[in-house]
Amino acid sequence: MNTYLIKVAGYDQPCTGFGATPAKAKYNAYMNHFDDIYTDGFPGFIGSVESVKLLHKFWVSDLFTRDIEGFNRVCTYRGIPFAKIGMEVHVGNRRGVICGANSSSNLDVCFDGDAFVSNCHPGWNMAFESQNMKMLW
Repeated sequence: MNTYLIKVAGYDQPCTGFGATPAKAKYNAYMNHFDDIYTDGFPGFIGSVESVKLLHKFWVSDLFTRDIEGFNRVCTYRGIPFAKIGMEVHVGNRRGVICGANSSSNLDVCFDGDAFVSNCHPGWNMAFESQNMKMLW
């Protein structure tokens, strides 16, 4: 998701909103920060928005880890040394790609159609694809 800085009239500090478009970011900001403040709802909030500035454009590379050592450490700990960043996996009935590992010693997987990573335990119904060969861990 793109990150936007949203300035709202009557508030000293701008807030951040996340979304594919500025409109979706404004709605996200309203739902997370202002829904209990504006008695006239979202239309009242929109009327108070002074500016929306793009802070960070989403790139697919944002999903992938830069901590290769940490990823390898998790793979060794979990007994899946064959796992690689970018490897296709199936978790349950969903297809995704390994993007890294996390502090829970699980894998970060981006599923098809998502723009975020999910925390997936490699021992829970995960099948690893390797050169047309499925490996069920």
